[in-house]
Amino acid sequence: MSSNNNKMLVNRRTTLIVDVAPCPPRRDSLKILYIFRHGQTDLNKSNRLQGHLDVPLNATGIDEANQLAMTLKAGPDALEVILCSDLTRAVDTAKAVSKAFGDIDIVMDRDLREANVGVAQGMSKTDVAAEYGDEFMTRWFSSDPSHGDTSFPSGESGRQTFSRAMSAIQNFLHKTEKTCIGVGSHGGVIRRLVGFLAAPNKSTQVVIHNACVVKATYDTESMTFSICDTTSKHQSTNALQRTNTTSGLGTPAGRRTRRGLGCA
Repeated sequence: MSSNNNKMLVNRRTTLIVDVAPCPPRRDSLKILYIFRHGQTDLNKSNRLQGHLDVPLNATGIDEANQLAMTLKAGPDALEVILCSDLTRAVDTAKAVSKAFGDIDIVMDRDLREANVGVAQGMSKTDVAAEYGDEFMTRWFSSDPSHGDTSFPSGESGRQTFSRAMSAIQNFLHKTEKTCIGVGSHGGVIRRLVGFLAAPNKSTQVVIHNACVVKATYDTESMTFSICDTTSKHQSTNALQRTNTTSGLGTPAGRRTRRGLGCA
């Protein structure tokens, strides 16, 4: 799949990543997903790795969660339920989205937590790079599945993160009767979902910022995921960008990276 046909749709602080494939026609077995990252926290702002640390949204993050809720509410699909990480920053973001849709149910699952970065939890990315080297950082933040076995000491790998999150989402989708589902999670989880499913090549770095939304579908009969195309009146540009180790990582929503707007 060529990344230069992908689009990023920008709406103020909230950005929708979409892939070139159109959403399949509606059918009974098809579930529509809006997978979103939580708003900003103070550790995000200071460019530190959070992992499983339970950190609340800051004032900017609360605003981002509300903007995300408004963007989703104005979209073409009405969310019916939200599956979300049990960490406070994800839950509070999900609550804002739930409220926009009439206080729909929120189901928490710890398997949607951020990647466990072990001894690096709470460390700044600058200190992590100094400790483990730029090559390690490139592999850790890579969306290339061949780097999926990279992990910090006492932490989990990208592949393990992807597998548990995928299992949690699939299990929920096969149990629920709802057809339009919000999924609240974290940057490392969503980066691997998109990277492993839609952009498995070394030239593409999937950049996931706070309040990012990815639209996807899942067919419960064929058990296949698709990252979807959609339409919008908003600005379009490449969503899946080529970046170096540092550009685009932790960039606040809407701020330009070295190669244009990151996914916010």
